[in-house]
Amino acid sequence: MTVFCKRALAFPKPDPKPGTDPMFKLAPQEFGYDVPEWLKDNDSFKHCVETGNIIIIDKPQNIDKAIKDPNPKREAAQQEKSAAELGVLDGGEAAKG
Repeated sequence: MTVFCKRALAFPKPDPKPGTDPMFKLAPQEFGYDVPEWLKDNDSFKHCVETGNIIIIDKPQNIDKAIKDPNPKREAAQQEKSAAELGVLDGGEAAKG
């Protein structure tokens, strides 16, 4: 399965092997090739597909959708608060009030 990922995402592997990374990671703004089929059954992956953070490239029109806007905004981007609005500074330090 090939996907286009808009953000950096990680999903837990169902059967991680000792000494390997227990997460399957997708890089932001890149195509992911050879994405394992078990990922289709992951609830978080399904949600990311529904919200548009991941586009499964299984039809020609999905390729057009992925490359149409090189810097697409997520649907909920306008609803998300900035670090300043949350009272958090860079580095995870609490803002001083």
